Amino acid sequence: MKKQAGFSLLGFTTLLIFIVMTALLAFKLVPPYIDNRKIINAMEQLATDSANAIKSKGQLVQAMNDILYTDYAHDAIDFNKVLSVKRYDKTTDLNVNYEVLVPIFYNISTQFYFKNQVIIDK
Repeated sequence: MKKQAGFSLLGFTTLLIFIVMTALLAFKLVPPYIDNRKIINAMEQLATDSANAIKSKGQLVQAMNDILYTDYAHDAIDFNKVLSVKRYDKTTDLNVNYEVLVPIFYNISTQFYFKNQVIIDK
């Protein structure tokens, strides 16, 4: 007699559960990183214009929201709370430090902490 090869029903369901759980985690954990990348790109876009170095915090928040609106990421965080502006003689530092809490399932969640900084030359 030949030994049969292939998946059993138990092996197939175990593999299917593993694939579904991996996909669930990917769909939950990847979007905060995508939003953070969009925020970094918006900050770098602000840093390319030296006129932004003298703008007020409110004007910088509005500029960030305008840039992120086109990327559908304008509601990711509240820039009035997380944007800090430090002005020096020749530079202006923009810091965006925020955290995101992502619920996975039931009472299990994960927390991301992002620290972004861009320097604008005057």
